[in-house]
Amino acid sequence: MVKQARPRYPAWAKRQKIEGVVRMNVTIDKDGTVKDLGVVSGREQLIPFAVEAVQEWRYCPRFLNGTPVEVRTQVDVSFNLHQ
Repeated sequence: MVKQARPRYPAWAKRQKIEGVVRMNVTIDKDGTVKDLGVVSGREQLIPFAVEAVQEWRYCPRFLNGTPVEVRTQVDVSFNLHQ
């Protein structure tokens, strides 16, 4: 990974002690940008903040036989009050 933006943890969620993990299926484009994502699970209140962060992530391009390829993977974004 070249860039991993941390999710914004809203103050109201901290006050309400909302924690959890948002799991997403992500397609990484040939150039390392996040091309597509779909939420698998997570606290509904935290999903928009996780999606916003992951859309900014950047990866090193992956190659197969010297040709850049798309990669499908699963990522978790954690929201923990004690981080």
